[in-house]
Amino acid sequence: MKSFFLGEDFELALIDKFSRYFVRHHLSFRPYHQKAAPLELVADGEEVDVQTVLQKAIKNDGAIFDVRIDDQVRLTKLDVREKDNIAIFLFRRSDPAAGAQVLENRRTRKLRPVEIGTDEYPAVSAHLFVQLKKQRLPNPTYRALMEEVPGLGRTYMHNVLRNTVRQFKYSFRDKKEEKETYSIVGFDGVPSDTVGSALKGSEVPYVELVRPGQIAGLDTGGLVEPREQRMKLMIRADKPHQVIQTLNRIKDWMVDWSEMRVRLDLPEDRSRLISIARTQDAKDVLFVRSIPVTTKKPLATCTDVVNEELVENAQDLFAKKD
Repeated sequence: MKSFFLGEDFELALIDKFSRYFVRHHLSFRPYHQKAAPLELVADGEEVDVQTVLQKAIKNDGAIFDVRIDDQVRLTKLDVREKDNIAIFLFRRSDPAAGAQVLENRRTRKLRPVEIGTDEYPAVSAHLFVQLKKQRLPNPTYRALMEEVPGLGRTYMHNVLRNTVRQFKYSFRDKKEEKETYSIVGFDGVPSDTVGSALKGSEVPYVELVRPGQIAGLDTGGLVEPREQRMKLMIRADKPHQVIQTLNRIKDWMVDWSEMRVRLDLPEDRSRLISIARTQDAKDVLFVRSIPVTTKKPLATCTDVVNEELVENAQDLFAKKD
């Protein structure tokens, strides 16, 4: 899969029609207050659960994370199939800053830009498959498989789920006193066995430090809007342990920066732009297990319908151990 950048940190790609990579994760929910009962993804009976919270938000077009102006990531569908022990999340991202696709005629080599209307933006979608069987207690944790799509990765999915679920407040009793809490969503990659095997054939050419733009003291009458400030740092380390040490040193040093975005070039011309917060360890974020899957029918770059072939692939992988 060869990819190229069409807009700031929004990556559309020449994605293979018949293959994807699934990235292993664990999805968890815990209450902010430890004495409160956690919400389950799908609860028995009539108890409030995460499914109910998310379905209501989707209906009200509220399961959204704003990357920047008019650049949104949304949860568009949640399909819970209890008989099949699986929940399918469908995310979508559209961005006006992304460039339009250009098509090449295979015979004449002539180029034809894809026309985009005034109110139309390039978009991509990605599935997240979650096994309904809980893995451990006390906080519900579930095995998950994320469809890897450039420009719509774990950070964005996590932000949508975290922000949406956090808005739902529920009550609990603490020493006969009624209190209120909310759920915290964890979305963690399952690390590869070793950093060396994860980095085999891969490299980290650079990282980008990001922070909000500041125009304090500049009186423009609202005619100027600050954009993100960025600094690119080229990485010269090539051995796995040196790469991890270098990234963690940068992370510890970037006190005045809010985010570190790591460019990871992978085998088969794949690449990732991965966000690492100051509180995260580079090894745990970068090197998670990914599995190639194939389909018989072509896969759309963006869809609002669950792809059943990908569901079958996810079910087969859930039947195996991590």
